[in-house]
Amino acid sequence: MIGQGVGAAVAALRFSVIAHLLGPEQLGLAAILMLIMQFFDMITDAGMDRFLVQNAEGNNPRAQNLIHLVSVVRGCLITTGLYLLAGQVAEYFNQPRLVYALQLVSVAPAIQGFLHYDVRRSQREHDFAPEGWLAIAELISLVALTIAAFIVRDCTALSYALVIRAVAVVVISHVNAKRPYRLAFSPEFARSLSQFGMPLMLNGILLFAAGQGDRMFVARQLTIVELGHYSAILMLISYPSSMILKLMQNMFLPVVSRAMEDQHRRGKEVSLLVGETLLTGTAMLLGYVAIAPVLVPILFGWAFAQYMYIFSLIGTMQIVRFIRLWPVTMALAAGRTHQVLFSTILRLLMFPAAFAGQWLMGGMKGAVTGFIVGELISVVLGVWAANRRYHRPNAGDMVRLALFVGFCTALTLSAWTAKEGYYLYTAFAMVIGFAILLVQAYVDRVALWVLVGLVRHSMIGRFVERRFSS
Repeated sequence: MIGQGVGAAVAALRFSVIAHLLGPEQLGLAAILMLIMQFFDMITDAGMDRFLVQNAEGNNPRAQNLIHLVSVVRGCLITTGLYLLAGQVAEYFNQPRLVYALQLVSVAPAIQGFLHYDVRRSQREHDFAPEGWLAIAELISLVALTIAAFIVRDCTALSYALVIRAVAVVVISHVNAKRPYRLAFSPEFARSLSQFGMPLMLNGILLFAAGQGDRMFVARQLTIVELGHYSAILMLISYPSSMILKLMQNMFLPVVSRAMEDQHRRGKEVSLLVGETLLTGTAMLLGYVAIAPVLVPILFGWAFAQYMYIFSLIGTMQIVRFIRLWPVTMALAAGRTHQVLFSTILRLLMFPAAFAGQWLMGGMKGAVTGFIVGELISVVLGVWAANRRYHRPNAGDMVRLALFVGFCTALTLSAWTAKEGYYLYTAFAMVIGFAILLVQAYVDRVALWVLVGLVRHSMIGRFVERRFSS
């Protein structure tokens, strides 16, 4: 978890360095660069790290040797594809300056293909130290980016930094490995790995569309400067919310899973999950909007101050996504992964909503407002479907969701007053949000006290043990 935290912080600082030293336009180009890298990574994700950790055969040295071989082949294929398609990608985004940056960064996947997967396998034994050491590579990449930005003065600085990061990751993984590094093909484990990883690869495009498609939309439909502002603020908001979401899912998933066979117990645990999700989501949204006027200029410079209203819109969109923790955890706890897929498909509603928003309202405001509307609709439908499947009353949950939607609506409307009285309207929206938070805290008193205890003592493991034993 420490390694992930450092990685998230460094990712934020990378964007900060580019914004300060190179400006919003180069930040937009860097955002496209990262987007394309993520696309190739997700659509070729064979779940190798998860196979080593979760699968019963994952601890076998021959399985690990096969994964090393697959990793090398995968890295070389990504490098080849990225290099050959660099021109077409740059043309698609109408940014010919990207060709050299894409061809340069294409070296990184081939290098990282030689990762020693002992850093992943060690998690089977709850040893996270090797994974934590990889955070050093993130820090090295940040230093490299800063130096390169002063020298080249464009987005290729990020390409150099990512190549250096790949080298550092591979070296550190080999230094911390307990097993020898070997490449070997094994038909026996190849079948197991393909059965495990093929669904993940097939789902990769859908996950990319749902998780990163908003940036693809902005990159294609709006200006490169607007993409820079959008990506920077989204990154600042998404990393902390993603980490909190992962912590809460790790906390509630085993508990709700254990309670699934007992309807009374299930209702009790799901109610706690709902309360925690809404309380945390509303509190985070209040926090985001409150710190935006201070944090955005510090991290990204005063050039971003004129886009402050976007912080409210993107913050609202991201926290609506956070609320998805509620129905998704219920589905995972029951082992119904097709319902998770259904939830992901529902998220694609944001694209027609974004097109409609841009057509009706124009610009980034219209597009992000459309994203919010689409995400809200998908969340409400997801909650309704989950409650119906598990015989949970819908009325109370819909009222609680309505309160949250009211806060989101108030913040969205405040963002539309950017040219006249934005801060006044935002303050009014925050008063509404604080009042809603107080109502939620009263309704979910038990969830509030659990949340306070977790924040004070960081006893997530103890929380799980207590819920199991109660």
